[in-house]
Amino acid sequence: MRVWTLCDLWLRHLEHRAFPSGYFFTGAFMEYGERRGPLANSLRAVMKTWLKALDRSIQQAQDRKQLLSEPNAEETAFELNALLIGAYWAELAGSGKAYPAARVSVLNRFRSWASNRIASRHFKSLKAWNRYLKARARRSGV
Repeated sequence: MRVWTLCDLWLRHLEHRAFPSGYFFTGAFMEYGERRGPLANSLRAVMKTWLKALDRSIQQAQDRKQLLSEPNAEETAFELNALLIGAYWAELAGSGKAYPAARVSVLNRFRSWASNRIASRHFKSLKAWNRYLKARARRSGV
């Protein structure tokens, strides 16, 4: 599912510390998001693009009957984004386990939204999910 890939890549981006002083967009958005001007406008555009990408990927999974159509994609994107931002904050607070915990939380959400197209057992752990993804890739020849 593309939505999993987006969430996982977002977390990997943070794990690999692409920005040495932290995640630029979240910090900048918190600082400038309520202000006026070109910087604030650009930051809002980036955040809207991210949320729209999550929304579209959820809609795609729903269209493919991988996820149920309820809750709606916009609410689901909001919830996933909140989990991802929360993981970043927990990591900054010294958790040391926030990113793996976020992945499990995302999978738990998927399990609650999953259709019968993907068996719920595949969402029970990161190991089970990765096995499913590898098997699916082998079947599709990727």
